[in-house]
Amino acid sequence: MRKLTKMEQRELENTSGAHSFEVTKTWLGNACPDATKGIRAVLSEAGLVDYKELGNGTENRVFVPIAYENGEEAEASCYRTKTRGDNRINFKNLKDYAQAGDIMAISLVRGKVVLTNLSRRAAGAVIAVVFAVGSLPSVPALFS
Repeated sequence: MRKLTKMEQRELENTSGAHSFEVTKTWLGNACPDATKGIRAVLSEAGLVDYKELGNGTENRVFVPIAYENGEEAEASCYRTKTRGDNRINFKNLKDYAQAGDIMAISLVRGKVVLTNLSRRAAGAVIAVVFAVGSLPSVPALFS
């Protein structure tokens, strides 16, 4: 995973109990990427899936409910590969919310698994600050 920008790091720290992952072309393509330790921890904490208890192969796949930060509900497909037992996950509609290189956070919010795009949230904060600063009166006017 790439190093987080300062803004992404702040956003992650402000998202209680969140774990981050970088969206890659694999995440956005048809292949199911690895379910990282942090992702597995959130799903387990939510009581949705414990990868240790899943049998190998897509026939043992489990679908779990998730939501995106805007409230759209979706599902994640969780399974272990047939031969090596690698932990895999695929978030439905992820490409509508992220592009390759974005940092996402997965967290448990009021009992729901929520995905947040930290890169876009951080970029939005910068745009908001620029907009706000651009609309402020000049510095001397603030003190008059």
